[in-house]
Amino acid sequence: MGIAITLRTGRSMRGIKSLVKRVLPPPATIHLIGLRNYLVGEAEIGVLKDLVDPRRDSIDVGCDRGAYAYFLSRLSRKVWCFEPLPASAAFLEAAFAGASNVAVYPIAADASPVTKGYVAGLNAEHFQPIDRFFAREAARYHLALALPVKTRLRAELLEMPPQRADDDGVLRTIWWSLRLRYWAWHVSGQSREPEDIRLFVLYHDPKLTPTVPHSLGLSKGQIGVVYAFAADWMNGANDVVIAHEMLHTLGATDKYNAADDSPRFPDGYGDPRQVPLYPQRHAELMAGRRMLAADRWEQATDLDEVVIGEATALEIRWPALMR
Repeated sequence: MGIAITLRTGRSMRGIKSLVKRVLPPPATIHLIGLRNYLVGEAEIGVLKDLVDPRRDSIDVGCDRGAYAYFLSRLSRKVWCFEPLPASAAFLEAAFAGASNVAVYPIAADASPVTKGYVAGLNAEHFQPIDRFFAREAARYHLALALPVKTRLRAELLEMPPQRADDDGVLRTIWWSLRLRYWAWHVSGQSREPEDIRLFVLYHDPKLTPTVPHSLGLSKGQIGVVYAFAADWMNGANDVVIAHEMLHTLGATDKYNAADDSPRFPDGYGDPRQVPLYPQRHAELMAGRRMLAADRWEQATDLDEVVIGEATALEIRWPALMR
């Protein structure tokens, strides 16, 4: 009788696991895997929090279904997973794809009381429009993850990042990139919260600096340096630039013409199939500007005016199917 009960239970558990695989998407399944391993998993999982340095990356070789990767992703700056089985690798990619923890480090780029007061007044709610934008666009692309971006405000930094001159050649640019990555490692990572992307936002008093340098985002190290304005009336435009550079760190490319900053057709248009084509109802994020006519365009003033185009979605590995 005992053997019969065991066999039935085994079949029942296998049936439940099979049902979970068919019904739940990978981002939900990975949470169940994490819960199961937290309750009845290997003892080593319980001591990870004492072994893992939140300022460093972790490596998981032979991840299987992500039992350790799940916890390492919450304790490390980043997790590098190596899995030889195609089915398990595909599950891990789907389970962890899209969820980006973005740390925003504000910096007062000048000594203006306006800038210092603005930076001191920043709070977590200040960057919520960015999270809502990515959630809205993720829904358009049927992304399984409801909240693909989570911004977290960090404490103000008093140290400026290394600067790069516009006329720097290849070797100087490489050297600057290495210095920037070392500087970012040195000044960040004090929190135990994960930081997939680190954005250093340099705020300027618009009266002192009416035009700021070009911002940049590096996919190597997933670091962004954003030049923004310390003025409430520029919050929307700042959000557009922050979101733009964030996607650069994920592999997205610019969708505008370098000669005159005009959106490049078709990838730089909010909707290249729109009829009539002009004026475009939205700007594409990696173009940053909305086409009003064939020879006129304007800067997007907030994320309500912006969408993520299909070419950009492909670059950041979002699904191609749209509503």
